[in-house]
Amino acid sequence: MTPDPISLRQFDPPPNAPIDQEQMIDQARKHLRAIVNGHPNVLLPHNANVGEVLPVKVEFVLIKQLEKSDTGLKVIDMREYLPMASDEKEIESWYLTSMREKYSYEGHKVYAQATANLVKETLLKKKSKQDFLPYSL
Repeated sequence: MTPDPISLRQFDPPPNAPIDQEQMIDQARKHLRAIVNGHPNVLLPHNANVGEVLPVKVEFVLIKQLEKSDTGLKVIDMREYLPMASDEKEIESWYLTSMREKYSYEGHKVYAQATANLVKETLLKKKSKQDFLPYSL
């Protein structure tokens, strides 16, 4: 029998723990806002686990609430950069079978390419060297 990942890792809340979604959004906003304020040119990618990709693409309700609470925070749905035309079996191979939220070796390759595409697209949208300040090119 495969051990329960929650009991092995001991840093995830147990499934029966109450989750205060408003507090989660407040904490995310506080910490992401600090990062964005302190560093220009920050990308906030959100990678989906297998349950958020298959069988259908679910809506990220908490992400939408976060963005609504702070319009300066734009979280990027990385599913838009994944090769979703792939079949279900291939998509499932991107994740570990014992911890479905973790990428497998193959999944890391797919996600690395997706992230590279995001960065490339973002850089190509920049109009001038001025857009990259305070960093120099």
